Amino acid sequence: MANTNKILPRLAIKRRFEQILAEEWKLNLVDYFKTSVDDTPQVWITEIDESYTNISSVRNKKLDATCSVTIAVFSETQETAVHGIIQKLMDISPSYFPDFRINDINPQVSSTNYQNDASNGHVMAAITLDLKYFYERN
Repeated sequence: MANTNKILPRLAIKRRFEQILAEEWKLNLVDYFKTSVDDTPQVWITEIDESYTNISSVRNKKLDATCSVTIAVFSETQETAVHGIIQKLMDISPSYFPDFRINDINPQVSSTNYQNDASNGHVMAAITLDLKYFYERN
């Protein structure tokens, strides 16, 4: 992915995930922590990391890059719906990113926890996806 628009690839990838989640999949995307949890599942991109490795040529401007995106899904009562969204995210492919040259997308880790500190409690699941691509330095 050539850095032609002067933003880090992870920001462009985050924006594309937001588009997929909110506009295409019609999910309730939040970008901040709420003090209450709705019954309808909510989706939150909680962390994005990029790691880079030099490709073996000294003069090569390309880096082998991996972007790890963690997405949390939570609901007060809809455990099955929360896990259905996680499963859908596990199946996401590079075809969802037509403007990017993503080589591969793989689930790295997924988890579920049950919170009881809210008045009614809630279920929260998360998944971390690794997106692999080449990043070209200017």
